[in-house]
Amino acid sequence: KKDKEILKQKEISIAGTATKVVKYLEVSPTTQCISCQKFGHIGDSVSTRACRYCAAAHLSKDHSCSTCIITGKPCQHTTPLCINCKEKHFANSKDCKTLKVAKLVRKEDSMEE
Repeated sequence: KKDKEILKQKEISIAGTATKVVKYLEVSPTTQCISCQKFGHIGDSVSTRACRYCAAAHLSKDHSCSTCIITGKPCQHTTPLCINCKEKHFANSKDCKTLKVAKLVRKEDSMEE
């Protein structure tokens, strides 16, 4: 009940500094940010943008092809590029080395519990 009261305040003062109040979400090391495509966080306060399909500085939903006029998804003209490992696959590929490392971190975390 106290948690809900604090969340309603939107902002609290900690050591004289106004601090935004947000609900805590536990995020897995393999959770992928929809803004920057990095792993281990969600994009609430991330200003970096990276496309899941081509690694350009735009959101994946804004990915477009000028040839076949498709928006928001890859097409046959899309040259895949992963923003994380710089390999030629989409950033959410199961073959991504960065994702494989994140899976190892998640496995180690669960072994410690």
